[in-house]
Amino acid sequence: MNNVNDENDAIDAGAQGGLATGGDNDWHRTLLDGSLQGILVVDQDDLIVYANQAICNIHGYDSTDQMLQLRKSSILIAEDDQVRLRRYRTDRLDGRMAPDNYRYRGRRRDGGLGWLTNLCRTITLNGRAVVQNSITDISQQVAAEDALRRSEQRYRDLIESTLLGILIFDGGGRPLLVNQAAAALFGYEQPEQIMDLTTISPLSADAEPSQRLEYQIQRLEGVSLPDIFELRGRRQDGAANWLQGHVQVVEWDGAPAIQVTMIDIGEQKRMRAALHAVDAQLQRSQRLEMVGQLTGGVAHDFNNLLAVIAGNAEMLNDGLPPDAELEDHCRRIVMATKRGAELTHRLLAFSRRQALNPRPTDLNILVNDMGELLRRTLGAAVSVHIESEYGLWDCEIDPTQMENVLLNLAINARDAMPDGGDLTIASHNRSIAEGDGNQAEEIAPGDYVVISVTDNGVGMADKTLEKAFEPFFTTKDIGQGSGLGLSMTYGFMRQSGGWVTIESTVGTGTAVILYLPRFGKGLASHQGEDGFETIPRGSGEIVLVVEDDADVRTLASAQLISLGYKVVEARNGAEALDRLIEAEKIDVVLCDMVMPGGISGTDLLRRMAGRTSESGMSVPFIFMSGYPEGLTQDAPDAERAPPLLTKPFRMIELARTIRAVLDGSPE
Repeated sequence: MNNVNDENDAIDAGAQGGLATGGDNDWHRTLLDGSLQGILVVDQDDLIVYANQAICNIHGYDSTDQMLQLRKSSILIAEDDQVRLRRYRTDRLDGRMAPDNYRYRGRRRDGGLGWLTNLCRTITLNGRAVVQNSITDISQQVAAEDALRRSEQRYRDLIESTLLGILIFDGGGRPLLVNQAAAALFGYEQPEQIMDLTTISPLSADAEPSQRLEYQIQRLEGVSLPDIFELRGRRQDGAANWLQGHVQVVEWDGAPAIQVTMIDIGEQKRMRAALHAVDAQLQRSQRLEMVGQLTGGVAHDFNNLLAVIAGNAEMLNDGLPPDAELEDHCRRIVMATKRGAELTHRLLAFSRRQALNPRPTDLNILVNDMGELLRRTLGAAVSVHIESEYGLWDCEIDPTQMENVLLNLAINARDAMPDGGDLTIASHNRSIAEGDGNQAEEIAPGDYVVISVTDNGVGMADKTLEKAFEPFFTTKDIGQGSGLGLSMTYGFMRQSGGWVTIESTVGTGTAVILYLPRFGKGLASHQGEDGFETIPRGSGEIVLVVEDDADVRTLASAQLISLGYKVVEARNGAEALDRLIEAEKIDVVLCDMVMPGGISGTDLLRRMAGRTSESGMSVPFIFMSGYPEGLTQDAPDAERAPPLLTKPFRMIELARTIRAVLDGSPE
């Protein structure tokens, strides 16, 4: 049994278990009755020996007499707690260990329950052991604790349920709080794994100080920093990921700390980079398109001038008496116009307005046939390697223009290898699916034949690559290149329905990769150009020449007359219709495609679709233009579109085309 307070031995038991009165014990009773703390004395039989007014107030009784009439103290205890408290009392009175201080729920007179705390001890009263209970109502305290606990639980639930990563660390960089989302951002399964770290330093991957978590500790030293920053987080597996953090200083256990709220912005970074690349590509395409429109217009007008110069030089040469010196001058004029025509041809190729003669072509045959030409052209210092994939698909292209493209690319590669090197032309089939991760930006899904021209030369820097396809842009010295080789390649590939990309590294080399759409599955062939033949002449057939440029019209008429034809002229489409009505007979119409006045060459062709010649056949047309832009596709019968003479054309080309149309033979 516990020690008994001797002071209580003087307290005498009264009737019905009450305390005695009178003598020296009166002041003790007065002291107990006036205590603000509830006093309840209970014997081993659970009888109430004493109760003060404070305990009556706690349980809702008006007086101590009312409580003493209860006899059993268990009625003052919630049913769920009675067994536990009875065991405590029994153990204490029997001398066994029992709690001196504990909480329980007390029952009020009205049946309500409240939280109480009891500080108890064993005393001797009238020679018997009893338990003195000092009881305090802590209902408000418990309610406040419950509210605080609920608030803390809501906070924990909010912290753990949010998709935002939350990390709090102190001035020494030690983690104080980590939620599940933050653990996931750094590749950890549980927040405790980060809490076990002695410092947050391992969570940052970037060497840049401002992109490290510990950089934010400077806020605690009064340094003003942006509230939002980007960091390179290091995952548990060592991989790095981009995060964005919102930072603020908070109080943690009475000390300032850093709270960082984080989200993963890796996908945003990738999307921004892709958007930037697409925007840059769009700007380049728009710039190339504008330059293409300008160069196409210039080439059209320049072709008319070249046609006049070359044609008159040829006619002048035919009319001159034999004179070697004068013939040489005429020849030089014609050669100069030919070189000028080559430049305008390249401009038209870039602007995708050149006249093409596409046909099914086996590129393996074409490339292999060019092998010897390339080796002779590039010289012994450059080793040419041709790698052809067996079973290469056919493409519908203009083989002559394709040869020019490969020759230009080979010459560019040679110039990039001043000390010699290796040039590899490889071909293979490739199918590009929708959403292909390796797909070039503007290549539509489908089957392609890919031709790559690769060198191991000096390579190109990024700024050079951005302008590589622009006309007249060149890294060569003045006089060593026109800057039209790659721009012509770009235009030809786009006009052929394909695409071209460049991969280059400074000091390593360059690869120009051509994507050409797959044709059908029929057999293709690579055919060479026709040989030279004698100029065919006319026999008085009537040709209607429709041309808005007076110089070109006069030249064409003069050439036709010199070839033995009769000529009727018209300045535009409306005048041509009048001439067709007035003339008794027109054997063939030689017509410019682009004319002012609202009636183009194709419009005139449509209006003439029902008119027939003396033979009962439709009057044949021949188009001529330096700016065709594929207008022959708008003809009434696109598959039997009229032949096209590309300005500037030579008199032999005019003579052969006229004769072929009149004779009904293929040109």
